Amino acid sequence: MTQGVKKTRQAGLGMTTGAMFIAWTLGLVGVVMLILGGATAAALVILAAAILQAGAMIAEAIYRSRS
Repeated sequence: MTQGVKKTRQAGLGMTTGAMFIAWTLGLVGVVMLILGGATAAALVILAAAILQAGAMIAEAIYRSRS
């Protein structure tokens, strides 16, 4: 495997890790919003976090299956 391909794969995994971090942050913000009383907004933020987390997990699974 060439060095360029290795760097590209590492960058792809880094973006997946970043997406997971953003998803967890959104999830925590949603929980805080829920506690403070914004039920509808909190539900939308938590839903966005769940979708982002699922996408990141799928991308990581695809990445690992190819390596």
